[in-house]
Parts: sequence; C-alpha cells; structure tokens
Amino acid sequence: MLSDDGRIWERIEVLRIASELHRERFTVGASNEEDVQTTANVWFTWLVSPTRLRVKFGPVIDKVTGEIDSPRLEGSPMQLLNTQKVTGHLDVVDRGGEDLPDNPDETLDDVTLAVDNEGVVSLDSRNGGRDFTLTTVATGTAIFTATLGDKVFTEAIDVIHSEADRLEVAFDEPTDK
Repeated sequence: MLSDDGRIWERIEVLRIASELHRERFTVGASNEEDVQTTANVWFTWLVSPTRLRVKFGPVIDKVTGEIDSPRLEGSPMQLLNTQKVTGHLDVVDRGGEDLPDNPDETLDDVTLAVDNEGVVSLDSRNGGRDFTLTTVATGTAIFTATLGDKVFTEAIDVIHSEADRLEVAFDEPTDK
C-alpha cells in the first residue's frame, strides 16, 4: 500500500502530465488551471480506482481445538473437512498494483461477501468485508463470492466428512489362476 506521501507523488505526476498536455493551449495572461486540474483529477481517479480483488485464504483451523490444521489452502475448488474453518483476507488493488485500504467513512469501497449455501458453509466478515472466516456446517458444496462494483471473485468450496479423508484398502493373498 502506498503511503500518503506516495499518493501525493502520484498526484504531482498526473498534474505535471496534465499541464504538459494543456501547455500548447496556454496563452500569456490566461489561466488554464481549471482544465489542467480537471484532466489531472480524471487521470488520478483512473489510476487509484479498484481494478481487481485479491483474496488470500489460510490458515485452515480445527473448529473444536482452534489449532492450525494447514497453514494455507491450495487448489481449486477449495476442499475442507466438516471439522474445519478457514480465515481469509481480501485486498482491493488499484491499477498500479497497490492495495487500496478500506476507508471506514466511505461505503463505496466496502466489499460484499456472500455464501450461496449457508447450510454448508457459514460466513463471518469484518473490516468492511476485508477480513472473513468461512466455517463448515455440513458436507456439500457452497460458492463464496466477493463483490466490489463490477469486480467479482468466486471460489467453490467442497466440504467433505472428516472420516472421508482416509481410504483403507485391503488386499487378499494373491492366488494363481
């Protein structure tokens, strides 16, 4: 995330570029300040507006003991045991690849989180939708969705029974045919 100083330098840069663009329109004694500021505002807004959602899952936690079962999840769709929950964090990223922090005074930057099947996975969100916990309820499949304007992230979650993580195979003694 850029500091306030970083955003100031971005602002100065777009003002510099906008003034160069409008330079040939300047005349002696006339001010083109409003045109330069309007152009710079449009570019700056474009530069720092959200372009994508980045979601990080993990760790996977045992619901009963609170101990970490796995430091992070890999693969898609996500697969959890019915005894687990997973924490997550969502970043809103601008065109420069910088994280845009949640502004508590602004609702337009709040992310909407949802689970389509709360009978399989429950959702607890915090921090304007930036932090969340997905807790398994029963076996089945649910879709987790994060939305900010036209930016959408989805993840399928398969919940399997905790005993289904073991497969025991027994072989008979080999016989000649």
